[in-house]
Amino acid sequence: MTVAELVLDDLPLPALVVDAGRQVLAANRGAAALTGRPLADLVGARLDDLLAPIENRHRLADFLR
Repeated sequence: MTVAELVLDDLPLPALVVDAGRQVLAANRGAAALTGRPLADLVGARLDDLLAPIENRHRLADFLR
């Protein structure tokens, strides 16, 4: 693990590192607990898919613009 990964994993709050396309690059255990998904499933996922049900995804996309 890199130092950055160790710091991210040690944070007491949920944290996601997301690129400009809203794809998750890194996440911690708190984010996994918050989303109810395994940590391994978060990396590579799109933020829209994690935070909004499909029927409300357009609202989240508009908000994030």
